Amino acid sequence: MEGYAPRVFNGILLASLLFLSSPAISQDTLFGDEKILAGGFTAVEPVAVHAADLDGDSDLDILVSQFYSNFLGAQVMWLENDGQDDPFFTPHIIDDNEPSGESGIAIDVDKDGDLDAVVVIAGQINWYENDGGLPPVFAKRVLSSVPGRAKSLDLVDFDKDGDDDFVSVGSGVYWYENIDGGTVTEHLISPLSGVDLHCVDIDRDGDLDVSVIGTATWWLENDGSFSFTQHVAFNSGGLSVQCGDFNGDMEVDIAIGNPDNTFWIANAGNETFANQFIFGFGSNNLQAIDLNEDGAMDLLAAGEGREADSSWYRNDGTGNFSRQYLNSGGDYPRGIFGTDLDGDGDLDVISTRSGFCHGQGCQAGEITWEESSGGSSPTFAPHTITTSLLRLNETIGVDIEGDGDGDVVTAESGRLYLHKNNGSKPPGFRPIYISSRTGGQPFFPADLNNDSNVDLVTSDGFNVRWFVNFGTDVFTDRFIGSAAGFASDMEVAAALIDSDTNLDVLAGGSGLTWFKNGGGAFPSFNRVVLDSVQATSLAPGDLDGDNDTDIATVTADLDRVSLFQNSGNGAFSKLIVSSPTIDGPKQVGSADLDDDGDTDLFSASDRDGKVVWYENDGNTPPSFTLHTELSSPSAGVVSVDAGDFDGDGRLDLVSASRDTDRITWFQNDGATPPGFTDRNLDTNLDGPASVHAADVDNDGKTDILVAAEKSNSIFLLKNLGGTVPVFQQLLIDNQASKTYSVSSGDINGDGHLDILSTAEVSDTVAWYENSGTVPATFTKRIISSAVNGAHALDAADFDGDGDLDVVSTSKFDGFVYWHENLGGSPPSFQDHAVTSSVRTPLSVHAMDIDGDGDIDLTSASEADHKIAWYENDGANPPTFIAHVVSTAAED
Repeated sequence: MEGYAPRVFNGILLASLLFLSSPAISQDTLFGDEKILAGGFTAVEPVAVHAADLDGDSDLDILVSQFYSNFLGAQVMWLENDGQDDPFFTPHIIDDNEPSGESGIAIDVDKDGDLDAVVVIAGQINWYENDGGLPPVFAKRVLSSVPGRAKSLDLVDFDKDGDDDFVSVGSGVYWYENIDGGTVTEHLISPLSGVDLHCVDIDRDGDLDVSVIGTATWWLENDGSFSFTQHVAFNSGGLSVQCGDFNGDMEVDIAIGNPDNTFWIANAGNETFANQFIFGFGSNNLQAIDLNEDGAMDLLAAGEGREADSSWYRNDGTGNFSRQYLNSGGDYPRGIFGTDLDGDGDLDVISTRSGFCHGQGCQAGEITWEESSGGSSPTFAPHTITTSLLRLNETIGVDIEGDGDGDVVTAESGRLYLHKNNGSKPPGFRPIYISSRTGGQPFFPADLNNDSNVDLVTSDGFNVRWFVNFGTDVFTDRFIGSAAGFASDMEVAAALIDSDTNLDVLAGGSGLTWFKNGGGAFPSFNRVVLDSVQATSLAPGDLDGDNDTDIATVTADLDRVSLFQNSGNGAFSKLIVSSPTIDGPKQVGSADLDDDGDTDLFSASDRDGKVVWYENDGNTPPSFTLHTELSSPSAGVVSVDAGDFDGDGRLDLVSASRDTDRITWFQNDGATPPGFTDRNLDTNLDGPASVHAADVDNDGKTDILVAAEKSNSIFLLKNLGGTVPVFQQLLIDNQASKTYSVSSGDINGDGHLDILSTAEVSDTVAWYENSGTVPATFTKRIISSAVNGAHALDAADFDGDGDLDVVSTSKFDGFVYWHENLGGSPPSFQDHAVTSSVRTPLSVHAMDIDGDGDIDLTSASEADHKIAWYENDGANPPTFIAHVVSTAAED
């Protein structure tokens, strides 16, 4: 349940604050991030909140997950309530070695009578087992280790077996079934990606359904046997979702918080949601709760943005809400939760704010609880739990001087500071300026020259720097080297990589670089690029003539085209086709361009604006001759395809240039080897990102389909024929938000080619039904609206039932999906996740890789540099088994 206030800490070094509920209070919501530094300094960015009696003394304590201490760590802690009328909270550390926290719940996982904690840590899920002591000690157990899988949790007895399960949403919706008080089994409910969920019996059939919010708002209908049907409740999404009967009609309605407003949608009685009732400003966190206990379901809302407020929206029982401000001072509300914190019988409110810096200074973040006066119209008196100065990119506690007390190092507003501890009780800190050349990037403390002084390693996003500590409060800036690629939050670390005793330096970014320490008082560093490949496109085909499917790829950062030869059993060996004669290749394709019986390759490159082809000599293994004379450069060429546009029996090429808005086709003259004449089409397309050649209107002439990213449009360039054909530009769709891919296939089996597209902003995979008339018209139909950053696609019959299914990639959360065509008129589709373990998949293709007669998949993903294929097991529906072809760098 993550909000969108500015993030205070850097990259993966974010953490969250969690308040976990007592057994009597099952609501969960989000609160905030807290960081405790050496010498009693604190820094808090509130995100999540829940309250629970963790020590069994009948008052509500607070569980906190906070970024802290170790330079690459975070901390889970609980704040013990002393039980007084104005309670004081004492911190106890549970875990101080985590990267971040995002959400959490209180649950007696092992059924031993005390509350444990289940916490989302960097998208993974940890269980902290309570031993029941006074005070309790918590033992960590990892329940789900898949990064990015979870963002928010809800606590429910999903299977009605008497123990508490929990459900998560992130890159998919998962149910974690509590089997026997300690064994937890993970079940995928839906591949939908989202940021928040709420479990409730929406259709009142006796089992728990799930409402999910992300780019849209969905509800997942439970059939009672844990099979779920996806329904769109509302076409827009948001940041938070809660369910309840808001108008007193005994139907479950849905409340939505988004950056612009807060509203609820009414359940029409048949589990469809119709009318929208806007009653509040933008919010990032909601809780449905009867705060004044008058029988009407109210809402608590944390406002979205700077100068926003936390609010209680009081319901009159008919769905009309009036607003009462809470905790109105400060900026960026992040979490809100209602519970009886002081034990006086009425519901108080815990609320949080993220800190923020601006031109006039810094606003402190805070955690407060607001004491209710009770009654039907309560007022609320704020009490501060903690405050701190925010706007730190990163902060660590470390003994820089080696004098036994903790100093503080901060990267703040682009500057690096040491806050020197004077050792007094309580300590005082004197700020010492180190550098402004770091841009506030992450840093790492390490003694690189073995002089017993702690130095600092950081970067400016491009270059890695070493600040040498001479023990005199003076740091000398030294250049180590340039990393393999830029990153706005480049991580650095020091470790013993080789067999010597000198700490080496590692730098992340778009690659991974090792700087080998040569030793000495002022060591030199030898740069070794360990990983720099970013796979951006692939093309399957039989490149070596052995009747199995090989895979060609391009990697933009190495300016390389590579071939992975299939040995016949799904194992691959790598062959370099061309490097580095092109600059920034974006797409690769395969076809027999010279009509000699073997498959050639062609590519489009962005930075040098070239379309080139690689002539296959037909040998085993093949060698390729690069031909670069196709065209004069046209900046930003990002897509290329092959087709016979002039009807002479020879394959031509077509390309799209996103920067110059140009579509060019290259006419093959049939020579040996062939030459190509480039012919620019007279179009007014804005930002064409993808081209596809196909005879869409079935007139015997190859047309061109174009996805125009900047204008959010799909176009058909209809081939009107001729020796040098003329093309007529026809608009198919102008609502394809940031469309990246276009293709074709006969989706409904009527003999006419339909059009397929993806739209990244709306997370949509769509098909356009071809009427088959002259001229053809196209009707848009949605295949899926749950593909987070829908990017690449292809079509094939994966389940062998005679109709075309569709495969797509989710750019933002790393899924590859196949969308099963269920038939019908028009056909409907069911989403299936093939994999969720790739990062930024940009290309996908369907082909029988292992020669067993069913259609497999291949994918190329940029961020993890992975080429993979997914083996179809031939079942109906099929399961796909992942095989990694390559994650290599410069092998």
